[in-house]
Amino acid sequence: MRKTLRTLSLALACMLVLTLLCACGQNSSSRPGSTPAPTDISAPDSAGNNASDGGDEVYTIDMVSTFPAGNVNYEVCKILCEKVSEVTDGRLEFNLLGGSEIFAGSAGAEAVMNGALDAVYTAADYICGFVPEAAAICATNMNSGEMIASGGVEYLNNILANSGIHLLFVVDEVGISGTKIFTKNEISSLSDLAGMNIRTAGTVQVDIISSLGCTATPLGLADVFPGLEQGLIDGYVGPAYLGRGEGYFEYVKCVIDTEIARGGSSLYVNAEVWQSVPEDLRVMFESGIGEINSAMVELYEEYVENNEKAIDEAGGKVAVLSDEDRETLLQANADYSWKSVENMVDEETYKTLRELFTK
Repeated sequence: MRKTLRTLSLALACMLVLTLLCACGQNSSSRPGSTPAPTDISAPDSAGNNASDGGDEVYTIDMVSTFPAGNVNYEVCKILCEKVSEVTDGRLEFNLLGGSEIFAGSAGAEAVMNGALDAVYTAADYICGFVPEAAAICATNMNSGEMIASGGVEYLNNILANSGIHLLFVVDEVGISGTKIFTKNEISSLSDLAGMNIRTAGTVQVDIISSLGCTATPLGLADVFPGLEQGLIDGYVGPAYLGRGEGYFEYVKCVIDTEIARGGSSLYVNAEVWQSVPEDLRVMFESGIGEINSAMVELYEEYVENNEKAIDEAGGKVAVLSDEDRETLLQANADYSWKSVENMVDEETYKTLRELFTK
């Protein structure tokens, strides 16, 4: 039995989801935990064999992206859904219900934990408020395969299980679409940043930016454009693909090539829902994570490339740091990111996370 929703906002969101599902009508898929829809096992295929041996039921997992349509973190979910179906021979389907209009930010994570939603694609930052250990995803320099091979994902899932949520994988954003520093003035070194007022999303970004001699100003994305326009900020910290669609490059003319403060875009599923999926399907999914991840990364790369073209067309540039400056920035990122983890968990857990999530 799923846990009941405890808040009115979640209840209203669920009513919206149910309305959407009813409007779309029923199909042959079944929700995990319910009896799968019957399939015709009598029709032979072209080789004369039965099309099914009773094990080809379709299991559907409803999911939401906590980002709005048009944002790459929403658009990659369409690719995710296609690839999951492909790697499981159509037997496991992820059904994208919508984006942040249904559940935004940490509400998506809470909905999955409560059982109001099957799965969510969101940033690890939104999980940390419920499970602090998830901050290791933002601090690590590993890709998805390395996190799995090291035992890091398994260790984290043992902790997440207490909150009823399961991490399926983290997208390979390191070196592709991580967080970068964008500025109104072109720079050639880290020393040029000193004294600048830079927008951050808060958390560990504040410490990293401050260590570079900047004034860190936490602002929501909606306040970035007016902040640039009115001269209240000299730049912003954000994902490598951010700026083109938002019109920021009317004012911003430079982006530093080196990444900081990983967002940790990840796919999470309700633990009970995942356990209700047959083991062979779970194995097929897990075996296909690399393929799913690669397809999603291609779209991230396209968005980042278009963003860099846009800043160039606006008369700006990508600033390539010297080896020394690059190392300084990466070290600041590692130090402060892991310090934030250390501040949230006990000593033994921190030691284990640092070991499992560092290559």
